Amino acid sequence: MKGLYQFILEGGHAVTASPIPAEMSMPIYKEIEAKLLETAHTLQGHIAVLGSVGKKKTGDYNGDIDVAIEFNRHQFEERLKKTFPDAEYAKASMPNIVSINYPYDYKGRTSYAQVDFMIVDDLEWALFVYSSPDFTIDESHYKAAIRNHLLSIMISEVPTGEADQVNDKGEVETRWKHSLNFAFGVTKQFLDYRGRNGLLKNPKKVKEFEQVVTKNKKEFIELLFDRGKDEDFKSLETLWKALHTKYKYQDRIGTIEDRFYVEVLERNGLDRDEFLKYINQ
Repeated sequence: MKGLYQFILEGGHAVTASPIPAEMSMPIYKEIEAKLLETAHTLQGHIAVLGSVGKKKTGDYNGDIDVAIEFNRHQFEERLKKTFPDAEYAKASMPNIVSINYPYDYKGRTSYAQVDFMIVDDLEWALFVYSSPDFTIDESHYKAAIRNHLLSIMISEVPTGEADQVNDKGEVETRWKHSLNFAFGVTKQFLDYRGRNGLLKNPKKVKEFEQVVTKNKKEFIELLFDRGKDEDFKSLETLWKALHTKYKYQDRIGTIEDRFYVEVLERNGLDRDEFLKYINQ
């Protein structure tokens, strides 16, 4: 692999790149990892590929390559400059993402892959929460994003132990709820429905009151399940089964199902009846 390495310190479509053939994604990552470890030995054990890289079938594509880096950002950027001295840089727009436009040879042509380095403070959490089913062995019919939507709903239905504040009509004015932020863990948010002209349909999230609950994998699993295991989160199918057999708050399952049908299936154009027929077989 050869060419110019263009570094853009932002996420999303940060650089000019094209979809990566699935069979090339892991080799590209391995080459980048090897080059980094040659010039930054202390990265050993602090770098890992995330998501569906290496888990898609030949003929499929990865949009980018996500890599977790458990390291000081400034020191990591210095190591990048040492590893790729000809790189072009742009100003940072996201505090925990460094994206590169990486050239590689594919069928005799030079193509470019976007590689997003995510600076994390807990590699185990990143590997867990940004995992993906292995589509090469048909572990799931659904992308990890669908599973993650269900997971977010399940977290939001976990009781906080805080009572809602209601008005004289019995309407909720403020309440606490759990929220899942994949980068920062589980938080407890304060929602304020009070507006100038009555109650708001979409409450304000009061950031000053937000509290971090956990970013520990073991604690996260225990928050949701009785006798939970890593395997329960492998795919939408395993998570759906665990919801109905291990979820600690059985009285919330009906609400979770209803929200999932509307917020996830409908919004993603998936048929509810087909999903239920498949998931319950």
